[in-house]
Amino acid sequence: MKRKTELRTSKYMHNYNSFNYPFSEMYELDKINTKILGLPLLKPGKFPKNIKEWLWSYPGENDICPWYLLCKLKNNNFVLYIAWCDYTGFDCIGGMKIYIAKDLENIINYAMSNYVYKLYIKNTIIYIKKI
Repeated sequence: MKRKTELRTSKYMHNYNSFNYPFSEMYELDKINTKILGLPLLKPGKFPKNIKEWLWSYPGENDICPWYLLCKLKNNNFVLYIAWCDYTGFDCIGGMKIYIAKDLENIINYAMSNYVYKLYIKNTIIYIKKI
């Protein structure tokens, strides 16, 4: 399946507060930084404090669905952040991954599973920059 890789943005307002919980439980960034096959492993910097722009987010909920965030960092790298946990929280059964690439196309084509890609397309529109 050929994927749409043009810049897109969320159809809905971001629920920034819904990410407070996973961000507060942030694991050591070096441990959750996940290599994208065939690309260099880029450093996350001071994620999430270095987020420049939220492009798409999907608020998660303990034991129901993961949190997904596609964003652009201040150094212009793109990030896909995924966090999940059971009903008791991240201390028991949970995890996080962060994928970083210089190009959005690499995040979409190589970091997003088919499920995440379909969710992303369903909940975004083509990004139109305001002049």
